[in-house]
Amino acid sequence: MSADARKKIKIKPFTIVNAVIMVVLCIVFILPFWMMITASFSGDMALIKNGLSLWFQDFSVSAYAELFATKSLLRSLGVTLVVSLGTAVLSVFVCTGAAYVLSKKKLAGRKLLTWYFMIPMFFGGGTIPLYLVIRELGLYDHIWALILPNVVSIYNIVLVRNYFYSLPESLSEAADLDGANEMQMLLHVFFPLAVPMMLTIGLITFVGRWNSWLDSLMYLSVQNDGLWMIQYTLRKILENNPADPSPASVKNAAIVIVVAPLIIASPILHRFLANGVTAGAVKG
Repeated sequence: MSADARKKIKIKPFTIVNAVIMVVLCIVFILPFWMMITASFSGDMALIKNGLSLWFQDFSVSAYAELFATKSLLRSLGVTLVVSLGTAVLSVFVCTGAAYVLSKKKLAGRKLLTWYFMIPMFFGGGTIPLYLVIRELGLYDHIWALILPNVVSIYNIVLVRNYFYSLPESLSEAADLDGANEMQMLLHVFFPLAVPMMLTIGLITFVGRWNSWLDSLMYLSVQNDGLWMIQYTLRKILENNPADPSPASVKNAAIVIVVAPLIIASPILHRFLANGVTAGAVKG
């Protein structure tokens, strides 16, 4: 074998160490979820006797049958999907519109408006004031209480604004010469270019709402269980109730049902998320 051939196939120590670390991390991250999957398909008595295992024990789908037989879980999944999608769509348009306005360098008072948006990013009013505002607006015990408070995200606005900063001003100048107004520029010029960013902030918002449970506790009454989000329903299932304890297999099956959609969607949407965050990181 020639020296050039040996040089080409030479593997650096860093590459080996990096590969080993990645494999170990993958095992550490995947193993707990895999054990939950095996537990969800195992018999409850086998779990009580042997505990968690890497393989199925007394294979059974009774836990999933029991969960899907109850209307509360399916209803909560539907409510969570509506809330997550609704919040994500509204957030995309609101945040993109606000970012477009803040990206206009000729806007009077632009710096003041930017600081006005940035202050709540670091100093929040707190949970109790937000709860009181929701009650005074008449949104308590309504599905809009789960959507509207989470539509505006300062982080997303800054992310999209930085992306608009990176675009050449010649785009606006060309549209202005063609007689386009600001709304036409936003809809026909900047919106199509900002699709990766819009997908990014939509994904961030969707995942945040899917994983939320506190809103259901704060803004919904105990009797209004028809609007409980899936994470709050899961919390109720996982609570230790001495009078009616949930079997271990049912608890694990509930966790799998809630987490699985995000795990399946993550590899598909990862490319859009990485591209969007990278584009929004450009300094203006």
